[in-house]
Amino acid sequence: ALGDHYGAMADFNQVIASYPYDSVWTDAWFQKALVEWAYIDQPLDALETYLDFVAAAPASPSAPDALFSAGRTAERLSDLHHAADIWLRIPAEYPGSELADRGAFEAGIVRIRLGEVDAAQAAFELAESHADEPGERAAALLWIGKARLALGDVDGGRLSWQAAAAEDPTG
Repeated sequence: ALGDHYGAMADFNQVIASYPYDSVWTDAWFQKALVEWAYIDQPLDALETYLDFVAAAPASPSAPDALFSAGRTAERLSDLHHAADIWLRIPAEYPGSELADRGAFEAGIVRIRLGEVDAAQAAFELAESHADEPGERAAALLWIGKARLALGDVDGGRLSWQAAAAEDPTG
């Protein structure tokens, strides 16, 4: 808050290095990444901070959040392959996470942007399999249909869209 971003970084690093069992330890990692990204314009460092957190605390309930943030950071850096790979770690490593479907879905979107339609379809199918809400399943099915259509499977696309409409008829 005082504008001493490098001083804040030193403090966060001190907490991370010296107090792994403190209640603010996880917050220190996330605040460090925020400062790196938003205040000192070091988004690659922020990306590494998120990934380092997951490596340091893979059992943390915050690990899926860190992976999601790392994927978003990679995407904003236009490193779409890396973003997709990071996002796909969420359903692979944390299948029970509330972010499992969202990670797979975002991976599918960037795979579409890369023109990797087969990989995108697989990611959307993974998202659909992890989705808990009708709207989430419908979104995944919508994109499965788009991928199938892009691959020349018109009937498969239509079936996916019908399933999406049935899943969330008001969405």
